[in-house]
Amino acid sequence: EEYVDFGLVKQWRAHCEQNHGLQCSAATLQLATSLSWLIDTQRQCLVPAPAGAAYIALSYVWGQTELLRTTSKTLAAHQIDGSIGGLKKEIPRTIRDAIGLVPLLGERYLWVDSLCIVQDDAESLGSHISQMAAIFENAVLVIVAGDGADAQQGLRGIPNVSEPRVLWPVLQLTDTVGIARRQTRRINETAWGSRGWTVQEAIFARRKLYFVGGSIRWSCRSTMYYEDVDSPLDMDHGWPILELGQHTRDVVLSLSSLNLAFPDLREYFNLIDVYSCRKLTYDEDVFRAMASTLAVLRQPFPSGFVHGLPVSFLETSLLWRANVPSGLRRRKASDPALQHQIPPSWTWAGWNGYLFLFFLTSEHYIKYPHSQSANHYFPPYQAIPYLEWHTRTSKTADPVPIPRQNEWYDFKTQYMGKETGLPPGWRFYCPVRYENRPVGYYYTHDTVPDIKFWHPVPLSNTTTSNSWPAAARDELAREHVHGHYLCAKTH
Repeated sequence: EEYVDFGLVKQWRAHCEQNHGLQCSAATLQLATSLSWLIDTQRQCLVPAPAGAAYIALSYVWGQTELLRTTSKTLAAHQIDGSIGGLKKEIPRTIRDAIGLVPLLGERYLWVDSLCIVQDDAESLGSHISQMAAIFENAVLVIVAGDGADAQQGLRGIPNVSEPRVLWPVLQLTDTVGIARRQTRRINETAWGSRGWTVQEAIFARRKLYFVGGSIRWSCRSTMYYEDVDSPLDMDHGWPILELGQHTRDVVLSLSSLNLAFPDLREYFNLIDVYSCRKLTYDEDVFRAMASTLAVLRQPFPSGFVHGLPVSFLETSLLWRANVPSGLRRRKASDPALQHQIPPSWTWAGWNGYLFLFFLTSEHYIKYPHSQSANHYFPPYQAIPYLEWHTRTSKTADPVPIPRQNEWYDFKTQYMGKETGLPPGWRFYCPVRYENRPVGYYYTHDTVPDIKFWHPVPLSNTTTSNSWPAAARDELAREHVHGHYLCAKTH
């Protein structure tokens, strides 16, 4: 039986802070409004969040267990010194253990949604949900409770706080060679890894400390560390660790896997592939649980989304399909009065399950190196738009045009093959010419000079991050503007 060596965790964090630069230290998103409350682990109570205070956030699964929540009635009581510590029986073990863990990590403040958001204050709740991505990205570290199906599981291995764990010993053959039994439980196989709400928490957290499978793991935007293997799995340099037996690589979700500089259908649908099979307690939360992510993705997809489908690639995006034979489950509201919040059947968001999306790539407009090309068994789809799409709020309502639909094709027909008269920032290159005819030409944009495009594509003109939380609220509102009925007419 062993406890976690938090000196090792501090080494991991120090290595990250000293060597990974802006990749891990810079927060892309800014909090539109300051956090309302934090748990002060020294005073054991809620305190108004100090301006600019460093804090740790907890990512966990609520489950069906009873949670102590901050409400309008309990807010004043939770601000009394020692009040949180005096409610140990009412606070679930995972949250209780996280409160005890924060000082061991050299920090003072903890953010937990059930306690730091006033749960019956609709305005506060909406404000926090809309900037959830920024809350987790601005945390200096996110504790991930990967074990257990609810908040009563706890975080095992914290000295003087929780029970110890049982770890397999390392068989040291020489000074430089050892054999370790790798913890084989994958993060995406845990209850935490199966929940829809945790997707954007995993994406935007800069540094994560996982408690999973009885051990701890560190994951930042540059490196992964396992407690049982004293070497980093460096994402940039591919450290040589020999793995025998079951393949244990997890699906790594991070902001670096999302392209924010240009529209990348492949990366977008990779994200949707992960999210669509996640579980939600309430199906009507399917967009709410991704509001911050979709708002951020309006940067590379400036035309926005219609019920989760990129408008600038609408016709291509409509080609998604189920991954047979696993099938899909039609989403259903928890209350018939909320059924209007369930997305329509013609979008992936209206269904829960595994999708077949390998063919929805960016290769028809991005010139990828051969090593990065999609699986050749599934050639990329390119839908040539012959229809003009509209939505209706009912079968008899007037059709409402979807603005800026299929803009990628407008750019292709207008600019492909042209050397001059291009949109601002675009440049034409042709390394080789035969008989005065361009062969193998491509385009680049000043903002992403390393990416070669077959033709210009629509890009955003803005890069400000201050508007993203507001954009998250707008994205939710926009989904209710689009009707659930899709109709089309020929050009």
